[in-house]
Amino acid sequence: FSALLLLWVPVSSISAAAIEIPQSRAERPKLKSIYGVTHNLTELKGDDTRAMVFIFTDVDCPVAQLYLPRLKEMHAAYASEGVTFYAIYPNARIDILQMAKHAHDQDLSYPAFIDTDHRLADLLDAEVTPEAVVLNANWEKMYQGAIDNQFKKQGRRPAASVHYLRDAIEQTL
Repeated sequence: FSALLLLWVPVSSISAAAIEIPQSRAERPKLKSIYGVTHNLTELKGDDTRAMVFIFTDVDCPVAQLYLPRLKEMHAAYASEGVTFYAIYPNARIDILQMAKHAHDQDLSYPAFIDTDHRLADLLDAEVTPEAVVLNANWEKMYQGAIDNQFKKQGRRPAASVHYLRDAIEQTL
């Protein structure tokens, strides 16, 4: 993940295929929380989880910052339906203190993790920030792409007219 802001057309709905979580603990994605505790990916799915939403973000990506209020609203709207949101910071230049400060200052309502060694981003094929990935309870990738269509390569629309992430969550439920 470079400091360049890349905007792109979403993948939209993709054919559901279970991600292959490495069998070896040494090769599995390791996610470090704002408290410095390392978590394995499989710990993030609870018994009542119906969908997991991974938001790949950065502390200084201007588009990611603009999406935070929308993401917090979606988190609040879907939390009672078994949808869990996670902020994932894949940039190697970000440390725990920067991530924790960003999460605190932005009042993130969902957990934030540093993607140690970029393994989760690689596993999910995440390439830009912000980027959303939705997995169902069977670890099948249901969506990967943009949050909505407000931002594009040529600039931005006054408001989004297509809500890719919200639609993907609805379809997953």
